[in-house]
Amino acid sequence: MTIFEISVIIGILILLIITISIKLKTKKNSKEKENDGEKINFRDRAIVFLKSKEYKYLTNFAKLHKSNYKYFSEEEELNNNEHIDKEISKLKRLLEKKGIAFNIKQLKLLIYDEIVIQTYEVFKIKILSHKPNNLKEYIKVFLEFYSDDYDEFLNYYHFKILLSENGIEYNEYNLKDEINFLKRDLEL
Repeated sequence: MTIFEISVIIGILILLIITISIKLKTKKNSKEKENDGEKINFRDRAIVFLKSKEYKYLTNFAKLHKSNYKYFSEEEELNNNEHIDKEISKLKRLLEKKGIAFNIKQLKLLIYDEIVIQTYEVFKIKILSHKPNNLKEYIKVFLEFYSDDYDEFLNYYHFKILLSENGIEYNEYNLKDEINFLKRDLEL
């Protein structure tokens, strides 16, 4: 696979993750006002932002705060973290100065998506550095790094994406069983 093909796959993956998150977390017909008064929905603005040079601010913010990724998810919306809230407000003001407007909830969603993407890249490098060739080898490497928390949502979700990206066939309904079976074998 060439670097160009990998870049295209990563770009598609980023857009797919953002689109899925947006569909799950926003109302279909909700429209937001952009700075010039023109109505553009959040998804479209997020895609434009993703392609802009200002996206680096969000990327850097996500790197600094990735250990708090659950705070940014919708489920943790009720949690209060004054420090992170202040940091998000600073990021919001910086982006507004650059002509990019998102509300706090939208920024949290974008930050969460970016954290998911960044953790996937690290995950992918760890697994692929061992050059697995089949499902069993992928599972062994996966368990080597994530044995204690392999079923934690991001780890398991990332594992399924990695298998699909690399053309490794698996049964969606019994993948966890296969992982558990191999985990027991390795522990013996």
